[in-house]
Amino acid sequence: MKATGKAFISAVLFFSFCACSVWAQREVNASTVYDATSQQKADEIFYEGVRQLIQGKSSTAEDDFLQFLKIKPNEPAAYYELSKINFDLNKPDKSEDYIKQAIKLDSDNKWYREQYAAVLINRNDFADAGAVLDNIARKEDRKKRLLAQCIYIISARRQIPGSVIRSE
Repeated sequence: MKATGKAFISAVLFFSFCACSVWAQREVNASTVYDATSQQKADEIFYEGVRQLIQGKSSTAEDDFLQFLKIKPNEPAAYYELSKINFDLNKPDKSEDYIKQAIKLDSDNKWYREQYAAVLINRNDFADAGAVLDNIARKEDRKKRLLAQCIYIISARRQIPGSVIRSE
């Protein structure tokens, strides 16, 4: 009977362990499904915003990106898109706030830094814009394109205080 008692206790412990493992696994899977559902919903909202932008409906796209950020507030791409929308709507303060948030979340992204330079140029802050573009050019292999942007800035403004290139 001693062997039967040990076998019985071992079986009970084994099944208890299995039941707890299955229950714990079910809990993990339930939260994973919730996260996946939330992720899918956020992605759908983001891509709907992109679709609205393509159709030229920036105010609807802006609403979509703001809704997306309620679900995923640490996603820099939405802040970048909001910055571009507000830049096009001639809202430089909001555009700058959004792009600064995107850069705060992903400081190495060259597109975010180029957008920031565009915002600075729009504010006539050429010295800081030049510094941002220079920083990008030093890190990237696209120096020719960035040089072309700088030349465009200079030719568009014709005269920049403190610039080496001046036109009369």
